Amino acid sequence: MATKDKAKKKKLAKGVTSGIAHIQASFNNTIITITDKQGNALYFSRAPLPYRASDFFYQHIGVYGYEREFLLKFVEMRRSRLEEVENLEQLRALESGFKIKMIEIAQPTLSVDTPEDIIKVENYLKTRENG
Repeated sequence: MATKDKAKKKKLAKGVTSGIAHIQASFNNTIITITDKQGNALYFSRAPLPYRASDFFYQHIGVYGYEREFLLKFVEMRRSRLEEVENLEQLRALESGFKIKMIEIAQPTLSVDTPEDIIKVENYLKTRENG
């Protein structure tokens, strides 16, 4: 599960694919995930996961690749209990037995999860334009 060429050539699981980046503990509403040994998501949360284990969870990037058949099923599913609690639609798929294949990228990215995040991204883009 890395950005190396051989990892890119691996066949992805059917259904849903998304991206992750390894991060250290700094949450601020950042959606994080933990994965199994095959790189499939086990859980997503805005809270630290798992307890006292900041060295093996990832920032969820939230770029998805869907297969048509999955989307047709997903739109018919009711919001799940965990989805309601965390307000994360990925949990609906996991609770319904679907796998979400995570692909690790080289470094964390800027995310927009709150209005304050928009300001951070705008400032970053301004420095790139000027620099």
